[in-house]
Amino acid sequence: MPFKMEVIAYNNEIFERFEVNEIEKVEGIFEKIKNFKNKLNLWINIDGVNKTLFKKISEFFNLNPIIKRFIFEKHPRSFLEKFDNYFFLSTKMLHYSQKSGRLITEHINFIVSKDFVITFQNKPFGDIFEEVRKRLKNKDSVLRKEKANYLFCILMDSIIKGYSEFMEKTSEEIEKIETNLIQNPSSEKLKKIHSLRRKIINFKKAIYPLKEIFRLMEEEEIHFFDKNSKRFLRALWGDIIHIIDNSEILREILTENLSIYLSSVSNKLNQIMKILTIISTIFIPMTFITGIYGMNFKYMPELQWKYGYLFAWIVMLSLGISMLLYFKKKKWL
Repeated sequence: MPFKMEVIAYNNEIFERFEVNEIEKVEGIFEKIKNFKNKLNLWINIDGVNKTLFKKISEFFNLNPIIKRFIFEKHPRSFLEKFDNYFFLSTKMLHYSQKSGRLITEHINFIVSKDFVITFQNKPFGDIFEEVRKRLKNKDSVLRKEKANYLFCILMDSIIKGYSEFMEKTSEEIEKIETNLIQNPSSEKLKKIHSLRRKIINFKKAIYPLKEIFRLMEEEEIHFFDKNSKRFLRALWGDIIHIIDNSEILREILTENLSIYLSSVSNKLNQIMKILTIISTIFIPMTFITGIYGMNFKYMPELQWKYGYLFAWIVMLSLGISMLLYFKKKKWL
């Protein structure tokens, strides 16, 4: 499986960046960063991790073997696993593609310690972390002065912004549906409502554990977070709560839209039935008249009358017009 590994080593004075996409060159990269280990902060970002590459990373950082299972399994919900000097976090990233306009969903796994952050992505995810890279290049950035756990907070902040973007786009789609839902309750809108409800439910299910995860991190559960990082975690915790609350509001709005759709369809059907009933009612007396004079009796009044046919038409049309005027007066039309 093809991969791309990016290594950034930094502190307030030094910034080094390496890239490698061949397994044979990984050892060389590790030799270069061996001198940085425990001296500089490390961010290793991997797109498309494979088992061979993970084995080398695991040996270099002396990772717990159970992490291998975490890395290569997809998890529908975010979860946290703590170890002695680092922790593992699995969550989702959301990003709207500017080219296709579609929502891209991807898993991301973190291994975070005081001195390093390792991020694992199944495939390249665009430039969601590009702004973080620019900040790391800037010598005057606060990020350069902080430890690697602060970098984790910045990366999570970028991911949470993707969640907010998802909520905004979903809200816009809901508004488009609501615009003419009553006048035009089409089956396409019903499919869209169900699709958006599933997206929101799955989204909330995936990120809801982050609410508890950030609370645990902020409340001394992860010992190597400093005051600045914990302050940032508290802010991220607040953002997650806000997003979860908004997702619940949007889900309720979609439920209301579904009720509006069903009511609109029912009203539309009632209107059709009312029109058909009125038409049937108008034709009942006409059918009665034609039925009587359609009987095959020899001696019937008006059968031999010269103006009988015209008289029958006048009577039937008069009845129809009279009934229409009556229905209109009653506001049934």
